[in-house]
Amino acid sequence: MRADAHYVDLITSRRPESSREAARPSSRARGADWDADIGLEFPPETRAARSDAPPAHLVEDLATIQGAAALLANDTSPLVRRVSLDLITMHAARAAWSLRAEALVAGAHRADRRGKRLGAILSQVREALAPACRLSNVGLHVHASNWEAIVSVDAEALETGVIGAVQATIGLVKSDEWAAIRLHAVEQNGELKTIEIAQEEVPLAEGLGRRFFDATNVDRPGGWAASLGAAAAKAAARLHGGDATLQTAERRGSTIRLTF
Repeated sequence: MRADAHYVDLITSRRPESSREAARPSSRARGADWDADIGLEFPPETRAARSDAPPAHLVEDLATIQGAAALLANDTSPLVRRVSLDLITMHAARAAWSLRAEALVAGAHRADRRGKRLGAILSQVREALAPACRLSNVGLHVHASNWEAIVSVDAEALETGVIGAVQATIGLVKSDEWAAIRLHAVEQNGELKTIEIAQEEVPLAEGLGRRFFDATNVDRPGGWAASLGAAAAKAAARLHGGDATLQTAERRGSTIRLTF
């Protein structure tokens, strides 16, 4: 995957100048809105569609897709084609996820709770994250106490929140070395109890734990995607009457625990 990283840098550096200019404004919040329903800070720069301009992170996603598509059309190398396809798929999926996550964090998501097979939900999460995991050199291991259990949840909100929790964790472990992230879901008597996303590779930076679920905290490993992901995880858990917490090991490692 170290060779892949070279092509990732090459593709992202080929964004058109107009796209770079549009993406230049920092996503760092200058202020924050407070959502009274779920009590989460949400920066204006990461809210869904504004009237004056698209959010900077969507511009960056689209620019990366454009660069990858151009390289895909002009380079027949199997490695370049594989990386380009992964980049296109990842950034398209991330752009769509970010809009759902922003709505969830802002309290604008319309809840739709119904029975769904737990295994189907987890498979959707794993499939959605597969390109990002490959490009980040991360192995995502998904386990469940009962894959066939039917649980009453808002599947879209849950998937958005769990993907967000994994995004936040990928931000912590992403490096040139292979890393593992473990996702474990527990169901009892037809009810979803917990979902944990854990890594044992790296310690948390000092002070990050206190603001881990703060959507305005974009100066962190993983940047805006990690901050929005952590906030979406908490919002999804709260939508189901639970919460999301962060647990850290003494030396290294962390666990995002969603309760329902």
